Amino acid sequence: MYRSGDSYNGQNTYVSGVRAYYEQNTTWFSLVRRRNHNPAIHRPVWADGVAQREDALNFVNAQIAQQVEALRAGALRNDTAITMLDLGCGFGATVHYLGRRFGEHLSAIGMTISRQQARIAQDRTQSLGLQNCAFIEGDFQSVPICAEIDLICSIEAFAHAYAPDRYMVEAARLLKPGGRLILCDDFRAASPVAVNGGTASARWLALFQEGWHVPHLLTPQDVSHLAQTNGLTPIANIDFSPYLHMRPFPRVAIPLFEAAMHHSGALTATFESVLGGFALEECIRQGLVQYRFLVFEKTTDDRRQTTDLAKTAASV
Repeated sequence: MYRSGDSYNGQNTYVSGVRAYYEQNTTWFSLVRRRNHNPAIHRPVWADGVAQREDALNFVNAQIAQQVEALRAGALRNDTAITMLDLGCGFGATVHYLGRRFGEHLSAIGMTISRQQARIAQDRTQSLGLQNCAFIEGDFQSVPICAEIDLICSIEAFAHAYAPDRYMVEAARLLKPGGRLILCDDFRAASPVAVNGGTASARWLALFQEGWHVPHLLTPQDVSHLAQTNGLTPIANIDFSPYLHMRPFPRVAIPLFEAAMHHSGALTATFESVLGGFALEECIRQGLVQYRFLVFEKTTDDRRQTTDLAKTAASV
């Protein structure tokens, strides 16, 4: 369980480490994008009815698009565009996908900790001729934006938060009443096998967390508690783990990758990424980690009062 207050000592050092990890892996992640023939660097989700890799890579983006549609059709609908913020946007694939899909009906900003990724994302924005997308560099635990936002999302990024409680404070600050927060990421399974796993399980979890720079592997319940503390109500919690295709990894190579991870060289970050990724897949296979899609809504004052009254009545 993550405890508020544990996170602030050494935060700058940790954030610098994550920034270096992504800066050093820019070439590696670019190769992955070219191999996929798709700008996305997050995982393909082979849900029911998904037959093409392009659709699998864009599956999470399509789920976010449904949330945009819900906001446009609901109480936030007006003559202005839906405003969106992608925290930890990488190369900007989600922002570009939604920017092209919604056009003038969406105004999107992507923020990444990597200066190189922000530059590449902005260059692609210009090549696509998108006027409704922009990118900035920054730490999502201290967002340099004051405007109110309709939709905030983080795809495979929230797990990097050194201070998850601070991330939630920022999300709550930025969202409009009725706005939504989407987290699609890896979470520790809230089951006895995950909590009380043996030595082998603990090692796989450690390899994943070290390789991918995941300081706090939270359960969905942990995240929901942090969200609710900040006035964000859970409205969706979907497990995408069954729809991921796993790849075998030669276990005899693990000690070699571990040694490479701890050797300060030009490819250290790449070895971290590769071994961390395979360790994650083993964790998912064992049921230690789940890839989940969480949606929260910022409670309006009226709705919060109604909820509090209902709780009071139920307790009488």
